[in-house]
Amino acid sequence: MLIERIQSQLRASAAAAYAATAIPPFTCYVNPDDPSPGYNYAIPDAALAGDPGRALDDLAEFYRGRGRAPRFEFLEAYAPGLSPALEKRGYRLEMRSYLMICTRADVVPLPPVAGVSVRTLSAASPLADFQALMTVQSRSFGAADAPAASAEVAENFRRRFAASTLFVAEMDGEIVSGGAFTPPADGVTEVVGIATLPGFRGRGIAGLLTSQITRHAFGQGVELAFLTAGDAAAGRVYGRVGFQAAGFGCAWILE
Repeated sequence: MLIERIQSQLRASAAAAYAATAIPPFTCYVNPDDPSPGYNYAIPDAALAGDPGRALDDLAEFYRGRGRAPRFEFLEAYAPGLSPALEKRGYRLEMRSYLMICTRADVVPLPPVAGVSVRTLSAASPLADFQALMTVQSRSFGAADAPAASAEVAENFRRRFAASTLFVAEMDGEIVSGGAFTPPADGVTEVVGIATLPGFRGRGIAGLLTSQITRHAFGQGVELAFLTAGDAAAGRVYGRVGFQAAGFGCAWILE
């Protein structure tokens, strides 16, 4: 039941941000503003019995016809037969992440970090704040010298993810870290995009930010928060906030 609730929230969150097209037993999500793989992916709608066969062929044609690489994101325990079927068709395991969950009773309020303040962004926040947040994420998840986000890209981001609650952490007036929680569905939300500029890591900023995001979500009535940690080191940071291991998430891509 827990895995089903989390998987359902993943579908609801994607539907709130992207265009959705059903190719049963999957739903394909497309970001018209950005062809990047992380913004374009399919999610299984049900646990699979056997090889989905023709549906995978139709899905690959769908994404390629829109200039995107066919890609899947899902929880391993929800569709255990899907990974072997994807590997058989030449998909590459792009990422296997640690699924972690946290309840209101588990979350830990971490102490302040000297010189760091955390705040939320709203539709009325300056566009420069969204540019800074996107720049932090691109330099955290990609190259440290990635170019700053343009005003056009930031405006598209602000519009498309308006339903998410965005946070930034500042030090000496500079946005150095950011993250969000997605629109809750059935009392469940995902904490996403926790990123800190390389030069500011190891100071407790990511933990502080995650703690405040999670506590804010619970204050809005959320019952369960989850996230996926890219590696064991990130998992330890989230563990200090109160998140506990609950399985694995994965992403498969056909290049």
